[in-house]
Amino acid sequence: MAKKQYPMRVLLEEPLKGSRRVLRKSMSLPNNFRLRPFNVGKSDNDYLCGLCGLELDIYVNPVELEELVMECPRCGALNEKP
Repeated sequence: MAKKQYPMRVLLEEPLKGSRRVLRKSMSLPNNFRLRPFNVGKSDNDYLCGLCGLELDIYVNPVELEELVMECPRCGALNEKP
């Protein structure tokens, strides 16, 4: 089966504190670590930053993204499941 790529939905503002988990990578990491996907799973779905297209999650089941917000380490956009 072919991989499917989905752009994530970009949030205009940060979620209320405690309402959702926000994943961020330290800006002190070197680019080769900072720009890697947050998660690597075993599904056929890849999720991309809705603003710049960086792969944030690869091979991930959409159920795993339900309550997560991911800050793109390249452009800083806050992304949620589409």
